[in-house]
Amino acid sequence: MGRGRCAQIRRRNRTALARWEPERSEEFFADAAPQEALVRRLQARERDAAYPYLIDRAGVVAGLINIGAVERGAFQNGRLGYWIDEGERGRGLATRAVGAVVIEGRDTHRLRRMEAATLLENEPSQRLLRRLGFEEIGVARPYLEIAGRRQDHMLFQRLLGPEPAGGEVGCDVAAAQPDAHPPCDVRLPRHKL
Repeated sequence: MGRGRCAQIRRRNRTALARWEPERSEEFFADAAPQEALVRRLQARERDAAYPYLIDRAGVVAGLINIGAVERGAFQNGRLGYWIDEGERGRGLATRAVGAVVIEGRDTHRLRRMEAATLLENEPSQRLLRRLGFEEIGVARPYLEIAGRRQDHMLFQRLLGPEPAGGEVGCDVAAAQPDAHPPCDVRLPRHKL
């Protein structure tokens, strides 16, 4: 994917994402910025610290999912973050894509726990996480600086046992009805560093 295409999706979703993300400078939306961020994520992947995924729908990037802040040792934990193109919302794409990444986190990256945080008013993300088997573990006050101010977040966790992947993850991608939902693919970016 070219640099300009990465920047285009961020610019197209700038207003829609502004209330859910930290404040962004103009440089963040420049053509080279998403490519530079992707290189940093790929470097983190090489260190087993993060795993970035692109949501690809019919050859077009429709969003990003990241398993970040990976902790090994006794914890085996990762923090889940994601966003989806405004035009793709409400069609089940995010549920299927995030569900596939949860399976990947368990089966490929050997994580035994995933956590996620949402703003208190982000009910669509909270519903998505609950559908995928995440449980609410509490409210962190004030947790992150979002949209220019420290804001409270609802914290979620999903325990991922060592058993093989299956329907218990809450999103069996293969079982999705192809006529009812747009097709999607979740993949690790394959850029060379």
